[in-house]
Parts: sequence; structure tokens; C-alpha cells
Amino acid sequence: MPKGFTYTLFALIIMLSLTTLINIHSVSQNSLEISSKIRSSLLQNTLNDINDDLSRSSYIATKRAILSLIDFAVTNGTFINNTESTIFEVSTTGEYNGTLLQLMENTTINDWTVSIHNILNKMGISSTISLKNHTIRQVDVYDIELITVYELDIYDPISRIRVKKNTIQEVTVDYNSFEDPLNTVRSNLVFSTAIIPCNLTGTYGKALVSKTNATNWTVGKVFKSADSSGIGSLSASLRAEKILVTYNISNYSVSDINGFKGVISETSDDLAGVTIPKIIDTNDAYSNTDNSYIAAMSDETDEWINNIITELGTTCFIEHEYGPTFFDRMEGNTTYGKYSGPGIATFIDPTILPKNPQKELDFIYWSQ
Repeated sequence: MPKGFTYTLFALIIMLSLTTLINIHSVSQNSLEISSKIRSSLLQNTLNDINDDLSRSSYIATKRAILSLIDFAVTNGTFINNTESTIFEVSTTGEYNGTLLQLMENTTINDWTVSIHNILNKMGISSTISLKNHTIRQVDVYDIELITVYELDIYDPISRIRVKKNTIQEVTVDYNSFEDPLNTVRSNLVFSTAIIPCNLTGTYGKALVSKTNATNWTVGKVFKSADSSGIGSLSASLRAEKILVTYNISNYSVSDINGFKGVISETSDDLAGVTIPKIIDTNDAYSNTDNSYIAAMSDETDEWINNIITELGTTCFIEHEYGPTFFDRMEGNTTYGKYSGPGIATFIDPTILPKNPQKELDFIYWSQ
């Protein structure tokens, strides 16, 4: 073989080998880059999932904590102390005064953080999740807000990516339909009520929202009648417990009207001589009641609401600027002021309770 050809072949082999090595190295580098990008993307998705789980855990644990504490209060007949801090304690540990509450089993915030840590560990990711701060407060009439601050320290040894940051979670828990501990405990379970907002839609339902003189209400069973012929068989004692609701007040004599506890009329005729509480020119009052309703009316504020109590123990709640907040009600407080936030109240029927004044807003009744 000619010497020149041997040298050329040797040179080509060397060049091919170098090219192959370079290509292998390049592919290897690309593979590493692709692998690193995939792992980085996975870690980012994992962080998003952690945030979602922390938010979900805060909501579930807080809602269950409130339900657990209400159940504890009504079952034991005792109110809760330091409601704000207690709700958070139960949501994180599941315990109240050293007792593990059944509804909190495996659903506390601490349980969730341990679960997240274990899942990350199986993915080969080390983690530390620490709850650094929290705030719990009533944000509006029927909502409780929990704000938590977690410190995350997440490290992936494969991609060598480390994330260390704080994450803030804000969740809102609606306590609508929760049992009201104030009335239940104070009545020794006789008057058990769910916190359901009164329907304040429509002209007839505009009433009872934050009025300074909203303590002066006349409450009674509705007697719906088009004219005086409908009340002929109604005894004087029955009239005295009912509120007459009619669309034309001129169809009655003053003596007919004065026999009732109050009168609500759609017409604006002069009611001179009528001595009972009265509201006139209420538009759709007559069409929005029947004889099974209970109505509350205040002639001072010229407002009323119907259907506040449909049956024994079933009622609805209104916003009241002097009413106790939800946290106050958890502690049995009947005066507004310990906790910030809108107060609520409902009408109760004292005929089923030990005291029997005229029907009242609950916090006024229990303060007597």
C-alpha cells in the first residue's frame, strides 16, 4: 500500500473518530439539557401543585374546624373561648382543650403538609414546609377569611434546583347554614337555628339591614285579607297576635284595624286614628305574603320583612350593626364590639322559651 494512501486513511480514521466523539458528546450534552429542562418544568408544576394543596387544605381544615367547634359547643352546652385563635388551633392540630375532635381526623393543615412532604420525598425531592404566620377574621356578613404564610424550602438533587420562598394563601369560608351556637346553647337546645340569610330582595324585603333603631320591631303571624269581610270570624285575641296585610287599607274601619298587632298596606290612605304600628304604601306586600308567614315590621324605619320564621326553630338572619358577630355568637356574647365585622341577628319566638316578653331580636332577648 502506498505510503501516502496509508497516511490519508489514518488521517480519515482519526477525523471520523473525533467527529463521532464530538457528536456523541453533543448528543449527551443535548440529552442533559433536555433532561434538566424536563426536571425543571416538573419542579415548577410541583410548586404550583403545592400552592393549590396548601390553599385547599386551609379551606377544608378551617371549615371543619368551625363545624367541629360548633358541634362541641351545642353538644356540651358550653361556649368557645378566644374563637379566632381557637379556630386556627383546631385547623392546624385538630385538638380543642387537649381533645381531638373527630371531624378533624387526618384533615388538619399539619396533616396536609406532612402528606405533601411524603409525596415530594417519593419523587426524590427534599422539602421543608413551615407555617410562619396566620390571620383569621370576619370579612363580611357571612364569610370568614383565613390568610396563611408558609415558608417553602424545596430542593431537587437531580436538577440541583433549590427554591426557597414564602407563599401566601387566602381562603374564604362561608358559614351560611352552620348552626347558630348562641341561640342553641342559651336555650338549652330548645331553639336550634341554622344561620341562613333572610331574603332581602324585592321592595318588601328591603328591611332590617343595619338600622340604628332596628331594636323596635313588631313581629307577628300574617293575616292576609282583601277587606274587612275576611276578619269577621277572627277573635279579638287572635287579631291581637297578627299583623294585617292588605292591598287597600280604605276597605277597613279604624276599629277593625286597631284590633290587630300591626298593619301593612299597599295603599297610602290616611290612617288617622289608628293606634297600632303601621306601614303604608308598601307596593308588593300583599302579593308576597300568605297566612302562614310571620312578618316583622318597624314603623319607625318604614320597613318590614316577611317569612322570617316558617316553622318552629326555622328562621333567618339579618345584618344588624349592634348584633353580635359570628365570633361573638360562638362565645355567647350578646353585645357587639369584642370582634370587628358585621353583626347578625334573628327574631326568636319566646313563647317556646322560659321568658315570654314580646317577640324580639335574639341578642336583645338574651340580654334581658
